Amino acid sequence: MTPTHAAQQAALDLLDQERYREAEAALAALPASPVVLWKRGAALHGLNRFPESVAALEAARAGFADPLERARCDLEIALACVKWTRIPEAEAALAACKPVFEAAGAADELARWALLDLARIQRAGGYAAFAEGYGPMVERLLELGDARWAAYALAQAALGHRMRNEYAACEAAARRGLALADPLGLVYRQAHLRYSLAVCAHDRNDWKAMAEWLDGARERVAISGGALLEADIALLDASYRYAQGDLDGFVRLNRRVLDLY
Repeated sequence: MTPTHAAQQAALDLLDQERYREAEAALAALPASPVVLWKRGAALHGLNRFPESVAALEAARAGFADPLERARCDLEIALACVKWTRIPEAEAALAACKPVFEAAGAADELARWALLDLARIQRAGGYAAFAEGYGPMVERLLELGDARWAAYALAQAALGHRMRNEYAACEAAARRGLALADPLGLVYRQAHLRYSLAVCAHDRNDWKAMAEWLDGARERVAISGGALLEADIALLDASYRYAQGDLDGFVRLNRRVLDLY
């Protein structure tokens, strides 16, 4: 293995752990092959740097001759656009890659496609649709041995339930997601799911549990990156500090939220 290949594998290992900040820096230092651009685009949307992410992914797509690899880039573009709330662009990317996956009989990619299509609906405000439809998708992903995407589905389910004030369902989805994300070492997913559990504890005024979940979320998002989740964590922490009478902490954290947003 050449030094360049070794560095690329090390960067991909960081990305597999959802250590987006470190992965992006490592990938940015490598020669810009289609694979490097694709994976850098994935790290960039993990950091909420969406315009850069889509630009890198589009450049990667243009560099692949294999239709299946191009379709996989389209799927990554769709994920970036869903997170960016660019719904028409997400829909276009999903429409482009589905026929390729169907023609190739790519069961894994089709399962991910179906989940992202539902996530697109959720991001456009269809929280009920996601809450009602994610269960079979989780089971299908697990059947295919894709625990990583199943953890993503459960994190999104926890978000959807949370947005509808369905805290018992949110907690159930988040705990199941953590049971997948923790053994896999998915740092960002761990942070996201712990944040959902902190929100649930906040709802029932269980301040001790909330503080523990929030500490875990904060520690992990500091490793993974992702300014939007970091801001959400700081905002909930500010609410906790206010409830505990820590007005200095409340003000400090709200200033941090303003900086992050």
